[in-house]
Amino acid sequence: MNSGLIAARYAKAFLALVNNHGSADAVYAQCRTILSSMGKLPKFRLAITDARAVALEQKCELLRAAVAPEVLCRELLSLLTLMQKNGRSEFYRLVLLDFINLYRRERNIVMVQLTTADDSVGDVERIEKLVECKYGKKAVVRHKIDSSIIGGFILESWGYRLDASVRRSLDELKKELARINRRLV
Repeated sequence: MNSGLIAARYAKAFLALVNNHGSADAVYAQCRTILSSMGKLPKFRLAITDARAVALEQKCELLRAAVAPEVLCRELLSLLTLMQKNGRSEFYRLVLLDFINLYRRERNIVMVQLTTADDSVGDVERIEKLVECKYGKKAVVRHKIDSSIIGGFILESWGYRLDASVRRSLDELKKELARINRRLV
């Protein structure tokens, strides 16, 4: 069976479960924390997803440590226990990723990456309002500062990238001047 299909089925059932328990928001926040830890610590990811690497109780302790000082949601423990029992713990990370995507789709949340040359607090608020008004979705904006773009901004969302940076404009101008100079020679 396709690993994406397995993860999608678990994620869909898991979302229904946490919605029924009323703990979807807390589980979502903890899933993001766990996935962030898995991204930064490959050994942590391996310990959770490899069925033979670590015993189930140790995996549960690792998950508790990942979300500390908060108390780990029991639904996340139940999911891991079920997947371990069914021999599917290798898909735990994929299930959490699918769960996050389903949660965002269900609640009309869109992730936006905004890169600016300086710390412009008003830019984040304007992007959030624009997405809300134009698309009827809640924007969660991650703001990154990169002084190498000199000015302007880079906006990434929905698989698209809008590069309105001064650096890009200068690079295009440089290419155009090089093209013109080749033609003159």
